[in-house]
Amino acid sequence: MKSKSTASAKTKKSTSSKQPQVRTKTQAAKAGMTESGQISRATLQFLKGLAKNNNREWFHAHRADYDAAATEFVGFVRVLIERLAKVDPTLQHVAPAECLFRIYRDVRFSSDKSPYKPHLSAFIALGGRKSRYAGYYVHIQPGSNFMGGGVYHPEPDALESIRRTISARGSELRKIINNAAFKKSYKQMEGDRLKRVPRAYTEDHPMADLICWKDFIVSRSIPDEVLTKDLIGECIKHFKLLKPFNAWLSRAVGDKVN
Repeated sequence: MKSKSTASAKTKKSTSSKQPQVRTKTQAAKAGMTESGQISRATLQFLKGLAKNNNREWFHAHRADYDAAATEFVGFVRVLIERLAKVDPTLQHVAPAECLFRIYRDVRFSSDKSPYKPHLSAFIALGGRKSRYAGYYVHIQPGSNFMGGGVYHPEPDALESIRRTISARGSELRKIINNAAFKKSYKQMEGDRLKRVPRAYTEDHPMADLICWKDFIVSRSIPDEVLTKDLIGECIKHFKLLKPFNAWLSRAVGDKVN
């Protein structure tokens, strides 16, 4: 009669031999595994095809390709959050589902009736894509890829809170955005801004130029070739420099964050 330890060892060997093992990049992409920090060429091909054929008939005919691309991107965002949380601890409990944007467009009030977005994107922040806090954004669209972050179109109360903080401590924000390493990655702030200083502030306010902003965002482009090499490494490299900018803005909206 065989001993329990021998039987147990054989059981483990038998069980482990049945576990799927990812051996190729293609298999990894199909399984949604992006530990290597890559986006597969198959996903890029799907997005290119969608950009040329943005209609329901084409999309439904390529539904399997979309499902594979979406699964891969979820895996990518999961790994990115795990890596990014080591840089920004506020992200430790953020889930990928909170951060992902739907591919379906809301065309109710748009003259462009294309039903789909020709890109995959995510906004990683405490509270996910709808957060009032500053966060990290990734946009995958062949030929127009970019990463960035900050606070985009803040609600009126959050915007006013940021402006009050700039009025009192704007020199801190200016020091962050004028840092040489930061400027090398992001150059300057982008987005909408007022032509004149808001009424609550004087025209000669030393922080007038910063107070006029309605968005507090920065971005940098991502070459297509980086996507299939080490996109996560590229994101972490530049998001590390973005962390002080995001931390300052998140504190400025008025709630308790690290």
